[in-house]
Amino acid sequence: MVTSKKAQMLLLLTVALLLLFLFNPAVSSFYPPCIFKRITGYYCQGCGSLRALHNLLHGDFAAAVKMNFLLTVTLPLIVVNSVINIRNNKKIFSLQPPFNSAVFVCIVFFIAVLFAVGRNIPHYPFNLLAPH
Repeated sequence: MVTSKKAQMLLLLTVALLLLFLFNPAVSSFYPPCIFKRITGYYCQGCGSLRALHNLLHGDFAAAVKMNFLLTVTLPLIVVNSVINIRNNKKIFSLQPPFNSAVFVCIVFFIAVLFAVGRNIPHYPFNLLAPH
């Protein structure tokens, strides 16, 4: 029986990744749609993330970049931060230096906003940021 919170999170993550590996979000209907896109008609920062993760799990880096460039390039930072947290025996989602500095958070926020705006501009090269 799994009793540790970290073990439970690892099990949940494993099951989620297995489902994402087995069922393509582009054709499977049980994945939730983006509420922001449905309401506004615009892409948010996360649009295409499930399809990008599915492509990464299948080793197709180029297709993942086309679905969500921001997620694909920041995923290594997320993984490194998670490994540091687990190694230091801290909460899984707590941020470690330099990820917890105010400057870093402001830079990430600014980049995310620019990405969200840029991927909704229907002209080259910005249209390359939209999931396709």
